[in-house]
Amino acid sequence: MISCIKCGFQHPQEKDMNLHHLVPKFMGGTDKDGRIWLCKKCHDILHNIIPKIIFNNIPEHRKQRVRDSVKSFTLRQIKEKKENDTKTNIG
Repeated sequence: MISCIKCGFQHPQEKDMNLHHLVPKFMGGTDKDGRIWLCKKCHDILHNIIPKIIFNNIPEHRKQRVRDSVKSFTLRQIKEKKENDTKTNIG
């Protein structure tokens, strides 16, 4: 049985747990940086907090550029989804 290192909840099967990289892969993290077992709920919470930590450490003079990039990316993703849904529904 595996326990979540954050909340202590025990799960009988490994497939119900997430092996979390202490340094996220998108930041170049590897298994060598360390990993911990978390339940899905704790893992999801952690993944929602990590971007806030990163953003809070960006110098103030660069934050607006990051905001603009996120907004632009999000709008592109919405547009692509709408276009794909339209193409799917036509056939």
